[in-house]
Amino acid sequence: MRIGVYKLLSGELTNFFDGSIDEIRIWNYELSEEEINNRKNISLIGNETGLLAYYNMENSAIGDGVIMSSNATFTGESLNGLTYGTKKTPYFEPLLNSGN
Repeated sequence: MRIGVYKLLSGELTNFFDGSIDEIRIWNYELSEEEINNRKNISLIGNETGLLAYYNMENSAIGDGVIMSSNATFTGESLNGLTYGTKKTPYFEPLLNSGN
């Protein structure tokens, strides 16, 4: 899974996201519209039921190869992520099977 970029079948990366991402939340179930609206403007603790990965993007490092820690206590460091690219063409890839 990549966030902020699309990978063509040829392997070329394209359609880089042009903006800022405040945080990324990955759940193990489909949230209702009400749940999304109730949670969208609050920081999470990390132990919410069903929360698999939570990247709050509070890391001050910039650039390629920055490890972003998952703050979800259920899965923790097993779902850390990694930044790639440059400031002009960045993307983020959760390390879903890293075992780190």
